[in-house]
Amino acid sequence: MKDNIILIGLSTSGKTTIGKEVSRILEKTFIDCDSLIQEKQGKTINEIFEVYGEKYFRELEKELVNNLMGIENAIISTGGGLPIYNNNLDKLKHIGLVIFLDAPLNEIIERSIKVKDRPLLTGNIEKTISKLYNERINIYRKAHYILNTENLSVDQCANNIISVLK
Repeated sequence: MKDNIILIGLSTSGKTTIGKEVSRILEKTFIDCDSLIQEKQGKTINEIFEVYGEKYFRELEKELVNNLMGIENAIISTGGGLPIYNNNLDKLKHIGLVIFLDAPLNEIIERSIKVKDRPLLTGNIEKTISKLYNERINIYRKAHYILNTENLSVDQCANNIISVLK
């Protein structure tokens, strides 16, 4: 297995924030999959969904995962749905150590209410998040490691991830 760490979990579970901290401590490159897609497309995730639809976006994610196959020494933050589609989770497991950030549902809901740039977080946020969680949890749990982030600070999460590597 390569020396990459890949963080998966629901939107707003802390993948980017915790990933940046782990990359800082370990002096590894930080890669945010959603940001890479936005840069390449010149559009926000919301705009991609609006203009081209979710299926197109999932194809962009698939292409990105394939392009990550040769990457080394990186911390990778995925979009919430990336591991769910196109057999991406199995591919991610070949890229590095996959860690599921299992944040409590009530925290995810609370954070998601404040977010405006996630296309799947619309309507009744509590209902939407609960539905996504139930649809995705069994795939997320196939990660190499599950980190329950409840009552943990960003620093504590980062240190737990680093201790898994030892």
